[in-house]
Amino acid sequence: MTDFENSGNRNGESGNAGLRTSARPARHSQIALLAGASALSLVTLSLYGFSAFSAPGVMSGQISSSDSGPVDDASVKSPPEAASAVPPTLPSVPGLNDPNIFVNLSRKVMPSVVNISAISRPKRQMLRRTPTPEDLFENFGGFPGFGPGQNPHADPYDREENRPHGSLGTGFIIDPSGIILTNHHVIAGSNEIKIFLTEDPNEKPLDGEVLGKDAELDVALIRVRTDRKLVALPLGDSEQLQVGEYVAAIGNPFGQGHSVSHGIVSAKGRIIPGMPMATYLQTDAPINPGNSGGPLINLKGEVIGINNAVDARAQGIGFAIPMQFVKPILAQLKEGGSISRGYLGAIIGSTPGESSPVVGQVYVGSPAHEAGLKPRDIILEFNGKPVRSSQELVTAVSSQPAEKKVSLKIQREGHTRNVDVRLGKRPASQT
Repeated sequence: MTDFENSGNRNGESGNAGLRTSARPARHSQIALLAGASALSLVTLSLYGFSAFSAPGVMSGQISSSDSGPVDDASVKSPPEAASAVPPTLPSVPGLNDPNIFVNLSRKVMPSVVNISAISRPKRQMLRRTPTPEDLFENFGGFPGFGPGQNPHADPYDREENRPHGSLGTGFIIDPSGIILTNHHVIAGSNEIKIFLTEDPNEKPLDGEVLGKDAELDVALIRVRTDRKLVALPLGDSEQLQVGEYVAAIGNPFGQGHSVSHGIVSAKGRIIPGMPMATYLQTDAPINPGNSGGPLINLKGEVIGINNAVDARAQGIGFAIPMQFVKPILAQLKEGGSISRGYLGAIIGSTPGESSPVVGQVYVGSPAHEAGLKPRDIILEFNGKPVRSSQELVTAVSSQPAEKKVSLKIQREGHTRNVDVRLGKRPASQT
């Protein structure tokens, strides 16, 4: 079973079906979310559940071998000859020898990273409780020896529940007008959002307003209004990332404030069961609860991902949402409308011996039906790119807007052909 941990929703729920939240409140309680069907534990990274205002390898080495037979003197090279036989070393990478590379990067980026406190204040409600013997005494003038009226409740059989809850996370400025990008689960279920621009303990937090949110991709936009000059972070091209590139993760781990960690891009295109809207970047940069919504930065100071989850079973396995999936929907989020995602209208599965997704069923009247797709069609490519699983196809289709015309290469009864499809608007939980 695939375990995910996520935090930010007061009820332990997330916009991604099957996710399970791992929240760290002031008392370190944890709530877990489930997703998928393997043994992977992920933790999404906001700190959740505090009571708001309750109180203010590369190894180098040498391998040698020797033969037991006699040594041919002709094969023994003089020192100059031996030196010339040594293969040339790899060229140095510009900038990597700079001991201050992450110092300079941090100075450049951190002023654009913010801390987020999302607070949920439940509506006042009265909870009926079972009367106790003390209640009976109080109803008759008080418990003997303790004076009358010791029950603090107006009605001795009722008590009021109105304790606020909240989560701590991270965001970053993407527009100097005051627009901040973060994870949806950081602000999910909240009715009060506070933004801290600096580490100054005397700073008065700004009120945050949700502009738009997308629970499926787990992103949200927040607006703040201030006279301060804000600096936006540039959004990089995550598709151009190379495995092994240095990256830095910036966030608010465990509510400690701005913190920087660094590592490399460990892998690209990771598929996480139950989270089909993107394929994820994997990094070994240390990421902790509270980092949710923070930027993953390349050495140019560009945001190439949004820190989102870690594998709870091990250290050094973190995941970020690549910006290639976020940038196409930013305009829709700014407008505050619903996200328009492409819809094919078919049930996609797999069959033994086939690495590509297979059409299982086509809905009548759907874009797939109108394009002539049939059950047992094998989908080889989407817009010229190979697809290797049903989830890859779901991600590819969902990354396109509704009404977009796309091309599929399919195989039917041993013959390949190209099919053009005009995507519809994706209903909830549909492909």
